Amino acid sequence: MWPKRANDDFSRQVALITGGSRGIGVATAQAFLERGAYVAICAKDPKRLAAAARQLSQRGAVEAVSVDVRGRQQVEQFL
Repeated sequence: MWPKRANDDFSRQVALITGGSRGIGVATAQAFLERGAYVAICAKDPKRLAAAARQLSQRGAVEAVSVDVRGRQQVEQFL
């Protein structure tokens, strides 16, 4: 993953990640979790999202919400 630095402590911070069900989104969520953040991931596909949340929850606190980021109201609800 990314190299750690002294100022990479995200304890008690929240990271919101779109596209959190695969690829770069999952890797980003994982990196934030490893640095102590609470993570909320969103994606359109509920099955992939649930699988990603199960995987990520082994590393820390994760909230997963099915969202289509093309819809402003859905994004606002996610936030």
